[in-house]
Amino acid sequence: MSVLPIRLRSAKSFKVLLLSAVCACSLSACAAALTSMDSGNDNVATLAQDSYGAADMLIQQSRSFIDRDTKLEITPLTDLDNPGEVTNFGHMISSQIASRFVQLGYNVVLSPMEPGFENAAVPMQTAQPGSGVADKTIIAGRYARAKNDVLINLRLIENGTGRVLASYDYAVDYTRDVKELSQTHAEKTDKSIF
Repeated sequence: MSVLPIRLRSAKSFKVLLLSAVCACSLSACAAALTSMDSGNDNVATLAQDSYGAADMLIQQSRSFIDRDTKLEITPLTDLDNPGEVTNFGHMISSQIASRFVQLGYNVVLSPMEPGFENAAVPMQTAQPGSGVADKTIIAGRYARAKNDVLINLRLIENGTGRVLASYDYAVDYTRDVKELSQTHAEKTDKSIF
């Protein structure tokens, strides 16, 4: 018995075959769309990992200047192009940095610029001279939006002297989520008008 190639006996058979091919292509397109939808969560997870890594680098650089009892005030990052405005991106990065310091047992206090800060009249304390450990340090930073990346600079600064104890620069991908989070109030307003 010889094997003969399958012959299409009618136009109906051809339509069934074509429909099957279209369905298979549609299913693979749906799977690709679902996979790309999940990548948004991956972007957020990667952003948190990058922030935690940056906090770890600041800790490594400043071990001889701060200890777990040192008060760390973490301020929201500011946009280099709009230094007077703090965006959701600036708040999120500083919150992730704060979370990492808390996880590692450091004494973190909310910045007066952070939402939810109840007592904005708390004065900054000057470090005790000669103590070897800063009484209070500030973690501040800036970011600049580029074409494909957001460039971030973090600094750990001794209160009272302004001395930079540690500094770390890194970049994150300028994804759709990061673009939305880093929009200024004016950019959001312009977007809603059109």
